Amino acid sequence: MSFDSLAFILCLGAFLFLYRTVPAPRFLALAASIAFYAVAGWFDLGLVLVVKLVNFWASRFVTPDQGKHRRVALIAIIAANISTLAFFKYRNFLSGGGAQDIFGMDILIPLGISFYIFQIIAYQVDLYRGKIARISSLPSFLLFALYFPQLIAGPIVRAGQLAPQIRRLERDKHRPPAPRIAVSFGLGLLVIGLFKKVVLADSLSPWIDAAYTQGVHDSFTAWIVAWAFNFQIYFDFSGYSDMAVGMAALMGIRLPMNFRQPYLSKSPQEYWQRWHTTLSSWIRDYLYIPLGGSKGGAVRNTATLVLVMGLAGLWHGANWTFIIWGVAWGMVIFLYRLIKAPLRNRPILGWTLTMMIITVLFVIFRAPTIEQSLNYIGILFGADGNGNLQLGATWGSKILLLLGCVSLVALHWIEHHLMSMRVLRRLMRWDHPIIWGILAGLALWLVILPKMSTTPFIYFRF
Repeated sequence: MSFDSLAFILCLGAFLFLYRTVPAPRFLALAASIAFYAVAGWFDLGLVLVVKLVNFWASRFVTPDQGKHRRVALIAIIAANISTLAFFKYRNFLSGGGAQDIFGMDILIPLGISFYIFQIIAYQVDLYRGKIARISSLPSFLLFALYFPQLIAGPIVRAGQLAPQIRRLERDKHRPPAPRIAVSFGLGLLVIGLFKKVVLADSLSPWIDAAYTQGVHDSFTAWIVAWAFNFQIYFDFSGYSDMAVGMAALMGIRLPMNFRQPYLSKSPQEYWQRWHTTLSSWIRDYLYIPLGGSKGGAVRNTATLVLVMGLAGLWHGANWTFIIWGVAWGMVIFLYRLIKAPLRNRPILGWTLTMMIITVLFVIFRAPTIEQSLNYIGILFGADGNGNLQLGATWGSKILLLLGCVSLVALHWIEHHLMSMRVLRRLMRWDHPIIWGILAGLALWLVILPKMSTTPFIYFRF
């Protein structure tokens, strides 16, 4: 059941009403999470339940009081989790059966497997390191592991962030003992996320799909489409994340914000500090630092960075385009470290260069094959195109399209200010039933609004 459907919004409203009134909100939230995932199919539900139950059982052998054997237990459970992910997501790719066309939907991957496997690995590692206490209650563990707002596409929430909040629900049998979170804040994020997905991302989708199926005719069209894809994937993915954080807030649960306006970045490093922040921090804490991080000489540091970013690319899908996209980002970050001094005091130049890098590399990410991505990049830089899609046949239409590209950046800048602490404090002051009604009405209006296209959230496919 997609977040941008009328059925989901109506079910969410009924759930929130019950959640605020029943004496056992923890069990209601767990039942809702299981029911939400069951909509994807019984196989998907069965797989995620088996993975979580095995990890719950194995976690008792990883805790610091288990002595020298806990290291073996940790390695075994991580290997089991990675093997599960590899079997269901990469078996055809690893056996030479070919890459998967993620955007063409030529896939059958269990829903959300990339996210919940990473989440449970982080839990086991943090448990081993002694950073968190083991979740000994099975219902609480399952709620942490299956919490439906963030289960499918993140944010990837650590147990240290979510488990204490679930324990508060367990202690209070009569009402959610949540910290003060404005209802208007949760509803506001829900509306913003729906607007990003329904109005912005889904409106850009048909043009981008046409460009990669029909091919582009000229360099101008190629740049317009590539620029538009930057924002399609951002509005789509951050829209989901905003809705997840908003829904959790309505239940009194705080989830981390997953995006911080990445297209305002002035360097590649800053971009990855703003884009999918929970994945970036996961890669840093569980891959980059354990592999040595920035320690050692330049050669080792470069190799570690390229390897880690290549693995991050592979996480996105069983296709060489994702691996090359990740490796290219690793090389870009390393090279930028060498030349960042001349750009440090030139923010406009730094932003322009960063956006060009993002745009070109996202072509590799979006194209079905390496050959098609190289052909597209060639057209970007002046090679003749042999596709059918041509935008901007006249100077007037070219100017309108360029203004549209500028408006996407303007929306990004507006979002930056909407997400500020000043606006959050104002929402706290305006936390009133009238505001709730207006925001809930906007959310309902957005899901019944006629759409230019109906596409699933992009990261549902990963």
